Amino acid sequence: MNDPSLTTPSFMLKASMRFCKSLERCIGNQSHQVGLSNHFYYLAAKDSFLNPQQLTKHYRKMEELFKTYTSAHPDWNYLGTKPMYLTRRISDKRSEDPFGKEVIQAAFEIAEYSVDTEMLGK
Repeated sequence: MNDPSLTTPSFMLKASMRFCKSLERCIGNQSHQVGLSNHFYYLAAKDSFLNPQQLTKHYRKMEELFKTYTSAHPDWNYLGTKPMYLTRRISDKRSEDPFGKEVIQAAFEIAEYSVDTEMLGK
């Protein structure tokens, strides 16, 4: 995340958007039946290297790249989906904070999944 050139995150984004096609080559059309996790949460601790504003700025740049890639390559997707957003900051004004405000300064919902490897292996 601390790559101002966006070389690494751009590469990772492109690879994730082509992963489903690679998976199809390996296991056929069953790739869309692979179980997916829920979205992930990124928690920024109070002593994080990047503050919430820097993270938000980085995530905005990634959103712009995502829109550019999906416009240029309509067949690219993320595990069979085209998320409406990549990241979303969770409101700081929630009445109940399951993350612990004493150590966490911000929380982001990330449109990232993990693949159910047990199901993939069947």
